[in-house]
Amino acid sequence: MKKFMYLDETVKIGEHLPKRLIDDMKELDRFYEDDMWLEFSQLLEGVEVTTKAYQINKVITAQDLDVIFRRYGLR
Repeated sequence: MKKFMYLDETVKIGEHLPKRLIDDMKELDRFYEDDMWLEFSQLLEGVEVTTKAYQINKVITAQDLDVIFRRYGLR
């Protein structure tokens, strides 16, 4: 069911990001590897919202947001 999921493993995530975001992305990667498309899609929505909120509040940069979105096909 990977057709419902997208992960560009060539796009690397920086370890400087907030721990919550890193933990969620690690879980997304695990869901992708385990072909758990429902869990992946549900968590992806949360990661998208959290990433936008962090960028709006200047916790992460616009470049960080772009990298995360490219990794998971949100752009």
